[in-house]
Amino acid sequence: SEDFNKDCYVELAAANYGMDNVVIFFENKNFTFANQITISTAHGSRPHSITVGFFTNDDNPDIAVPNYGSNEIVVILNNGDGTFANRVSYSTGSASP
Repeated sequence: SEDFNKDCYVELAAANYGMDNVVIFFENKNFTFANQITISTAHGSRPHSITVGFFTNDDNPDIAVPNYGSNEIVVILNNGDGTFANRVSYSTGSASP
Protein backbone atom coordinates (compact mmCIF):
# COMPACT_ATOMS: atom_id res chain seq x y z
CA SER A 1 0.00 0.00 0.00
CA GLU A 2 1.11 3.53 -0.76
CA ASP A 3 -0.33 6.93 -1.63
CA PHE A 4 -0.20 6.67 -5.43
CA ASN A 5 -2.12 9.88 -6.19
CA LYS A 6 -0.83 12.21 -3.44
CA ASP A 7 -4.21 12.74 -1.80
CA CYS A 8 -2.89 11.76 1.68
CA TYR A 9 -4.89 8.50 1.63
CA VAL A 10 -3.29 5.11 1.19
CA GLU A 11 -4.20 3.04 -1.85
CA LEU A 12 -3.99 -0.75 -2.09
CA ALA A 13 -2.36 -2.59 -4.97
CA ALA A 14 -2.73 -6.30 -5.61
CA ALA A 15 -1.44 -8.75 -8.21
CA ASN A 16 -4.20 -10.73 -9.90
CA TYR A 17 -2.56 -14.00 -10.98
CA GLY A 18 -5.60 -15.42 -12.77
CA MET A 19 -6.41 -12.27 -14.76
CA ASP A 20 -2.84 -11.16 -15.65
CA ASN A 21 -3.12 -7.71 -14.13
CA VAL A 22 -2.53 -5.44 -11.16
CA VAL A 23 -5.49 -3.77 -9.50
CA ILE A 24 -5.14 -0.53 -7.54
CA PHE A 25 -7.92 0.44 -5.14
CA PHE A 26 -8.13 4.15 -4.27
CA GLU A 27 -9.13 5.08 -0.73
CA ASN A 28 -11.88 7.63 -0.24
CA LYS A 29 -12.13 10.22 2.52
CA ASN A 30 -14.54 7.94 4.40
CA PHE A 31 -11.92 5.14 4.46
CA THR A 32 -13.56 2.94 1.83
CA PHE A 33 -12.15 1.76 -1.48
CA ALA A 34 -14.70 2.61 -4.17
CA ASN A 35 -12.60 3.46 -7.23
CA GLN A 36 -10.09 1.18 -8.87
CA ILE A 37 -7.90 0.91 -11.93
CA THR A 38 -6.62 -2.23 -13.61
CA ILE A 39 -3.23 -2.41 -15.31
CA SER A 40 -2.46 -5.34 -17.60
CA THR A 41 0.78 -7.23 -17.07
CA ALA A 42 0.39 -9.02 -20.46
CA HIS A 43 -1.47 -12.17 -21.47
CA GLY A 44 -0.12 -15.26 -19.72
CA SER A 45 2.19 -13.28 -17.42
CA ARG A 46 0.71 -14.59 -14.14
CA PRO A 47 1.83 -11.89 -11.70
CA HIS A 48 2.16 -13.33 -8.23
CA SER A 49 3.18 -10.44 -5.98
CA ILE A 50 4.07 -6.76 -6.00
CA THR A 51 6.56 -4.47 -4.39
CA VAL A 52 6.36 -0.70 -4.22
CA GLY A 53 9.42 1.50 -4.50
CA PHE A 54 10.73 4.78 -5.83
CA PHE A 55 12.47 3.45 -8.94
CA THR A 56 12.83 6.73 -10.88
CA ASN A 57 13.78 9.16 -8.09
CA ASP A 58 10.75 11.38 -8.75
CA ASP A 59 8.96 10.99 -5.37
CA ASN A 60 6.18 8.96 -7.04
CA PRO A 61 5.86 5.39 -5.75
CA ASP A 62 6.18 2.87 -8.58
CA ILE A 63 5.17 -0.80 -8.68
CA ALA A 64 7.36 -3.79 -9.57
CA VAL A 65 5.66 -7.08 -10.41
CA PRO A 66 7.40 -10.45 -10.87
CA ASN A 67 5.58 -12.43 -13.55
CA TYR A 68 5.78 -16.19 -13.13
CA GLY A 69 4.31 -17.03 -16.54
CA SER A 70 6.53 -14.78 -18.66
CA ASN A 71 9.84 -14.91 -16.74
CA GLU A 72 10.07 -11.17 -16.38
CA ILE A 73 9.74 -8.36 -13.90
CA VAL A 74 7.43 -5.54 -14.94
CA VAL A 75 7.87 -2.04 -13.55
CA ILE A 76 4.78 0.15 -13.67
CA LEU A 77 5.80 3.80 -13.41
CA ASN A 78 3.55 6.14 -11.46
CA ASN A 79 2.76 9.59 -12.87
CA GLY A 80 1.92 10.82 -9.36
CA ASP A 81 -1.70 11.70 -10.07
CA GLY A 82 -3.37 8.29 -9.92
CA THR A 83 -2.36 7.36 -13.46
CA PHE A 84 0.48 5.16 -14.59
CA ALA A 85 2.81 5.20 -17.60
CA ASN A 86 3.38 2.21 -19.86
CA ARG A 87 4.92 -0.75 -18.15
CA VAL A 88 8.60 -1.57 -18.65
CA SER A 89 9.58 -5.26 -18.77
CA TYR A 90 12.87 -6.80 -17.67
CA SER A 91 13.58 -10.41 -18.64
CA THR A 92 14.81 -12.84 -16.01
CA GLY A 93 15.97 -15.27 -18.69
CA SER A 94 14.74 -18.81 -18.22
CA ALA A 95 14.31 -18.37 -14.46
CA SER A 96 10.95 -17.57 -12.96
CA PRO A 97 11.17 -14.51 -10.72
